[in-house]
Amino acid sequence: MDCSKCGRHFDNAVFADPDMHDCTGSAPVFVSDVLSAPLAQEPEPTAAAQELYAYNAGPDNVVTSVGKSALINPTIDSGKVSYYSAYGQERLNELLMIGRDTRERMPVLLIGGTGSGKSHMIRDAAGMLTLAYKETNAYPNMDISLWFGMHRPVERDGFIGLEWQNGLLTEAALNGEVFFMEEATRAPQDAVGRMFGPTDTGSMRYLTLPEKGDLGAAIHKDFWLIATANPATAGYAVQRMDKAFNSRFLIIEITEPVADEVRILDDLIGQHQHREKFWRVVLDCRSHPESYINTRDIIMAARCLGLGFDPMRAIEIAIAHKYDDFKEPIMRAADLHFNGKAPAQEETNG
Repeated sequence: MDCSKCGRHFDNAVFADPDMHDCTGSAPVFVSDVLSAPLAQEPEPTAAAQELYAYNAGPDNVVTSVGKSALINPTIDSGKVSYYSAYGQERLNELLMIGRDTRERMPVLLIGGTGSGKSHMIRDAAGMLTLAYKETNAYPNMDISLWFGMHRPVERDGFIGLEWQNGLLTEAALNGEVFFMEEATRAPQDAVGRMFGPTDTGSMRYLTLPEKGDLGAAIHKDFWLIATANPATAGYAVQRMDKAFNSRFLIIEITEPVADEVRILDDLIGQHQHREKFWRVVLDCRSHPESYINTRDIIMAARCLGLGFDPMRAIEIAIAHKYDDFKEPIMRAADLHFNGKAPAQEETNG
């Protein structure tokens, strides 16, 4: 069915009267041609990405090669290996290349929005490289002994004494493990100041433990610090990272979802009756940076659909309430896709 004014074609299931839509060009940001557009297509993966696709899908996880680098055969169960987009495969491969460095591994900082898959990718990379890791969250005013260590009281022969207990960072540094620090831009400055030594380069790395009386603890050559951070914009309650600390990292900016979201939807809801319209709501909302729905919220909304929630309610509780001033536009976009109502016109056309 076509609009008599602009000629735009509409599916009968969406609009009973195609002339009710706004074809003047003044429609809200969420009323776009996404209704008649095909679903978003991923770019053609590179050779490295194709290797990783085959690697993730392979029943035996056979070791393959990308150029001169070999992908490590992981110990994690193949059913738990994540699905990655072509973009995510490239970022994962970068982590693997850094992690396979036979010299001291360079610190890495992944910067990106919440729910984009940063942490999941780091955990997968550690598993694929068969590396043990310690994971921690940074937050203001935290007790830094959690990272560096403390003396704790112990009882021996009826007497109370003190015994040194390593913190998570100290254990990882001494044993050659991964220290995975989430939310690096929320860390207190007294903790950041003590991270300069462990994140220095090559033979310059050192760890000071003044509480223990050790001013030069040896750092294992396999120690690897990986951190994540949200950008210091877009409403995140974070501080800008200390410039001296920031300069010690390889910085990988995550600008797209790293997950293959379409394949994830296949697993969660398959050919659900509302699947296509739900995905079009997501694409429509992503046309504006302030309402860019992240992967975590897509998964939560899809799970609600799978549980039998009304699609409007699923989007409201899993997505819309989290986007502040864009709650109403998101719900209007959902109403347009699920119920065929043109948001700007529904009142005037009665």
